[in-house]
Amino acid sequence: MHGVAGPRAGRLSLNWLTLPGATALEQIAATAAAGFSDVGLKFARRPGDTEPAVAEKPWLFRDIAKSLRDHRIGLLNMGGIWLDGRPPLEWCKGALEAGSSLGARFVVAIVFDPMRRRVVDHFASLCEECSKLGMSVAIEFFAYSAVRTIEEAHQIVTASKQANAGILVDALHLYRSGGSAASLARIPREEILFAQICDAPTRSPPLVRLSHEGRHDRLDVGAGGLPLLAFAQSLPAQIPIEVEAPCKQYANLAHHERAALAGNAARMFLQSIASPKVESTP
Repeated sequence: MHGVAGPRAGRLSLNWLTLPGATALEQIAATAAAGFSDVGLKFARRPGDTEPAVAEKPWLFRDIAKSLRDHRIGLLNMGGIWLDGRPPLEWCKGALEAGSSLGARFVVAIVFDPMRRRVVDHFASLCEECSKLGMSVAIEFFAYSAVRTIEEAHQIVTASKQANAGILVDALHLYRSGGSAASLARIPREEILFAQICDAPTRSPPLVRLSHEGRHDRLDVGAGGLPLLAFAQSLPAQIPIEVEAPCKQYANLAHHERAALAGNAARMFLQSIASPKVESTP
């Protein structure tokens, strides 16, 4: 009997981008109805947002806490903290405290600051604050950010010298940035904190279209041409997995229907790679 390396079909999270237009409460309800065990929500504003974030709405925050308890859903990550040159702790401490109080395991660092030394300093200070709050910080790399590749993310994690620092590996971003399963496998296992999966056409759009694809035009696992088997086989065995699959094709579905489709596709894939295969004897 022969199996394959890679994650098992166990706890599975649904990222908020998969359900465009859903409120946080709708996301939690749809996540639970679709059989996910965890959810990824957005607790801090991204630059340019006019709508207050969850952490800035105390009434909503209380409702989210109750909904997570009632639906028995865990909070895998509390979304992105943008490193864009501003000292992050001057503006994001409230969001970090809110996410931590609900049991968030991870904060995602998204880098748009081209000054590498400043990025390392700001990333380290973010990690130090999150360590006090019981959370780890994962850099998300993608081709149209200031941390474009998994190798660049690894360099920042190493330079920060923080025990709770690591990398979020998104299958789409890995392949669209020129990476591969081999480049993923070269990263120390302890640095890969969690992974996001989806699918997409094999051929990449031009660089100027990558942001649109990443935020609006992905495919469910198995519906595209990304080498997801090799990706999964290169991940640590017990790594948390999150589905991030905003898909134009399903934009008009009810939230619970969209969540169910995305979850079923991901579970079928993960179960298929975890199931041992028996070789027939001649």
